[in-house]
Amino acid sequence: MGGINHAPCSKYLRNSTMVSMYLTLAHAELQFANVAFEETLLSDLDSKPLSPDKIQHKLEQSKNALIDMGRHMSKLKKQMNENQFKDLPTLKTSDLSCLGKHMSDIGMVNSYSWQKMQELMQIKGFYGVLANFTKRVATILALTSKLQKEFEFIYSSFKQGDLNKLLEQNREGNVKPTFAKLFREWNDFLNDFLASSMISTELWYTHSEYGSLLGKLEGLGREQSQPLFSRSHQPHFMVHKNSH
Repeated sequence: MGGINHAPCSKYLRNSTMVSMYLTLAHAELQFANVAFEETLLSDLDSKPLSPDKIQHKLEQSKNALIDMGRHMSKLKKQMNENQFKDLPTLKTSDLSCLGKHMSDIGMVNSYSWQKMQELMQIKGFYGVLANFTKRVATILALTSKLQKEFEFIYSSFKQGDLNKLLEQNREGNVKPTFAKLFREWNDFLNDFLASSMISTELWYTHSEYGSLLGKLEGLGREQSQPLFSRSHQPHFMVHKNSH
């Protein structure tokens, strides 16, 4: 199911996995773009020719992966509609606040992201999560495009040896503000995506009586084979084992 993929199931697993895969690829390509930028700074210090091609290529690859992520989110939503998707009943019966506190305490999730995603899922369900992710992807795409344009300005306006001075002396064309906004947006998105995937996975595990990712909780001394975080221990049944 992948490290940050949402809950496994027979109907939606492929598209759900593709969403998290392209998310990972998009973030990785951004990191490689930053590596390419740092390599360019080193070349500038060594008076070697500067080439923006690698940076721009990696940023473009990051955008392409985000577009693919959005495409698979649309496919996932379409598949959910076709199968008359309903959120698992454990979304209403599980004590997600308690679960989130335990996961936050042991470093599995960001507590603020958990709270945000918990509230979103309880109000709007997984459809609301997909809508939120779609908006976030659009924001990151716009920032990545802005960064590409700023790099175009740098390489069309500055001579050899000026690139490091641009950053050190905070000259016009400094890309650090846009880089910072992009990285912060990514960090928030990754934390939220992870939190929502942990919620989704735990809801599926509880519904299917598969225990919990927490295993044995210190101080509680029992396996999570029972729905420990459920407000009701009555069994739940669904016509379709739909999840995301």
